[in-house]
Amino acid sequence: QPMVLINPRITRRDGEQVYQEGCLSVPGIYADVTRANSVRIEAMNRKAHTLGMTNTRYVEPTGLSSRNQSNATDLALLVREADKNDMIRRLSTSPEAEVAVGPRAVHFRNTNSLVRNSDWAIGLQKTGYIAEAGRCVVMQAQMSGRKLVMVLLDSAGKYSRVGDAERIRSWLSTQSAGSPAPATATVAAPLS
Repeated sequence: QPMVLINPRITRRDGEQVYQEGCLSVPGIYADVTRANSVRIEAMNRKAHTLGMTNTRYVEPTGLSSRNQSNATDLALLVREADKNDMIRRLSTSPEAEVAVGPRAVHFRNTNSLVRNSDWAIGLQKTGYIAEAGRCVVMQAQMSGRKLVMVLLDSAGKYSRVGDAERIRSWLSTQSAGSPAPATATVAAPLS
């Protein structure tokens, strides 16, 4: 049975060993990219099944193919599982990072501006975009005294994910007053 390693030691074709902490997908330095992808995809689909993600199917590991399929409920289950991993929580909520790539440094900035907003207590998040799915975000955040998972799919524009999340948070803070749910809410489920 194939194994997925969180801290793999990978040997490049030239024989040099590379340590990639916390990285699950580094196809460019595997000797057999096709086999490595196949092993990862099998493991991803097994894990999805184990988590009860009955409407999820992976066909490639990057998330950039429209043939990868899921729904809001399954993505909420995935967020709940990812929330158990401190490294994923820490890396996904870092506002920015600089990583040495050979002799130069590459600067990364989180595309979810809410991680830079001190009014939000985001424990984990992931943004995404492909043309077929639109702009999406999944996140776990502390709201109204509860740890919640929010899944927003196919947002209308570049900044509407943030606006939708703000409207859901606003609605949750006034929920006891009997306000109707915002029309943009896809999933706002307690994380327990």
